[in-house]
Amino acid sequence: MNAGCRTTSRSLTAETAYVFRHALLRDAARQLQLPGPRAHLSLLALEILEALFGGRAPALEIGEEGEWVIPPHPSDSIASDLAELAAQAGTPFLALRSLYLGRAAAVAEARFESDVALGLWERHAATQEGIRRAASLRRFGDMCLTVGRIEEAAGAFETALRLAVKSGHHAAAAVARGSIGIVHHRAGRLAQAADCLARARQDLLAQGLKVRAGALLNSYGLVMLESGRVDDARKSLEEAMQVARDAGSPRQESASAMNLALLLMRTGNLVRAEALLARSLDLKRKLGDAMGEGLLHGNLAGLWNLRGRPDLSRRALGRAIAFHRRCGNRPAEARDRSNEALLLARENRPAEAEAALNAALATLRETKSRLSEGVALGNRADVRRLLGRPDEALADFEEALRIHREVGNRLMEGLHLCDLAVLHVQAGRLAAARDAWTSGIRRLKAVKSAGGIETKTAKLREACREAGIPDLTNT
Repeated sequence: MNAGCRTTSRSLTAETAYVFRHALLRDAARQLQLPGPRAHLSLLALEILEALFGGRAPALEIGEEGEWVIPPHPSDSIASDLAELAAQAGTPFLALRSLYLGRAAAVAEARFESDVALGLWERHAATQEGIRRAASLRRFGDMCLTVGRIEEAAGAFETALRLAVKSGHHAAAAVARGSIGIVHHRAGRLAQAADCLARARQDLLAQGLKVRAGALLNSYGLVMLESGRVDDARKSLEEAMQVARDAGSPRQESASAMNLALLLMRTGNLVRAEALLARSLDLKRKLGDAMGEGLLHGNLAGLWNLRGRPDLSRRALGRAIAFHRRCGNRPAEARDRSNEALLLARENRPAEAEAALNAALATLRETKSRLSEGVALGNRADVRRLLGRPDEALADFEEALRIHREVGNRLMEGLHLCDLAVLHVQAGRLAAARDAWTSGIRRLKAVKSAGGIETKTAKLREACREAGIPDLTNT
C-alpha cells in the first residue's frame, strides 16, 4: 500500500470503517446466494425501503404536451437505488425498474447533475414505447444539449418527432420540432432554426397551447437577433414576455427578460437592459434556476463591459463560469471563457488571453457550437494582432468571417470586419482597411448596434493616429 493510501486509511472514522466492512460482508453474502434467493433478497430490500419512504411511488403519466408529469414522492431521493434493486429482482419487476429510473432521472435533472440525468433518461427511454419513449428522448436530448453533445440531441429529437407523429400526438410533435429548431440554432443554422421554430409555434397555437408557443418565441427572437433582424427580434421577445406575464409563468418571464436585455445591450439601451437583467436574476434565484443564473451572469458581464467596468465584468464572468461548471454546461462555459480572454487582453495579458481562447475553441469545436466558434476565432485574431503575429491574426479573421457568413451572424461579421480594418492599418494596407471598415460599419448600422459602432470607431481612430494616417472612419 502506498503512502497516500495509508494516510486515507488512518483518516477513516471508526463509524465509516464499520459501515465499509459491513457493506463488503453484506455484498459478499449476497453474491454467495443462488440467483433465485438473491432476487428474492433484492425484492425484499426494495419493499422495505419503499415502506420506509412513503410506499410505492405513483406511475409516471403523460401530460397534454406529451411530456412526463412526475409529482414528487418521498422515495425520490433513493429512486436510483430502488431502480437497481428492481433490476436485481428479475424480469417480473422491470416495469418497477422503469418507474424508478424515470424518477431518478428527473431528480438528477432537477439537481443539475446533467451527465447523470443524461444517462438515466437514455436508459429510461429504452424501457418505453410510443409517445412515452418520445417523452424520455426529449429529456435525454435536452441534457445532451446542456453538455454539448449536439449530434446526439438532434438524433433524440428527430426520433421523438417521428414517434409523436406516429402516435398522433400533435402537441408532442410540435414540441419536438421546436427542440430541433433549437439544435439548428446551437449549430449555427439560423435559417433552418427560424423555419423550424416558426412552424412549431404555429402548430402549438393550433393546439391551443399559447404559453408553450410563447416560450418558443424566446428562441425565435434570439435567432432573429443573431440574424440581424432586430425589429423582428424585439417584437418576438416583447410578445414572449407579455405571454409569460399573462400566464403567470416566472420561468418564462425570466428567460424573456434576459433575452430582451441582450437585444437592448446591442442597440445601446443599457438602462432598460440593466433593469431587465435585475428582474430576471431575481426570478431565477427564486426559482432555483442555477443553469439560467449562469447564463444571466454571463450577460451581466457583457453589460458591465459596455459600461466600462471591467472589474464588475470579471466578477460576473467568474460567477457565470462557476454556475456553468456546476450544471455541466460546457458550451456556455467555453463562451464565457472566450469573453474572459478579452478582459485579459485589455489588461495587457495577451499571451494568457490566447491560451484561454485556444482552450475555449477546443470545447466549442467539440460541442459543435458553430456560432460561438466564429466569435472566439475573431477574438483570437485580435489577440494575435496584439501579440504581433499579423499573419496568424489575418488567417483567424478570415476563418471567423467565413463562419459568420455561413451561419448568417451579421452582428459579429460587422464587429470583426472593423477589427480586421485595424489589422490592415497596422500592416499599411490602407485600401484593404478602408474596404473592411466600410463593410463592417454598414453591417453594424443594419443591425442597429450603437455600442458596436461607438467602440469600433474609437478603436480605428486610435490605430490611425498611431500609424500617422488620416482618420479612416470618415470614409
